Amino acid sequence: MSLIQQSGTKRLSLRDSVTSRPAGIRVGLETLIFALAFGFTVAVVLGLIP
Repeated sequence: MSLIQQSGTKRLSLRDSVTSRPAGIRVGLETLIFALAFGFTVAVVLGLIP
């Protein structure tokens, strides 16, 4: 019971810290992470990274 409450509180505080940040920075970060992951995947598929 307390474990569920703790995870819920963590999720809430995480959401609060994310929403308190400017939306532009958050979107930019997500785009950057997505672009990095996509580029890495393409490099692996093409065999650039052994």
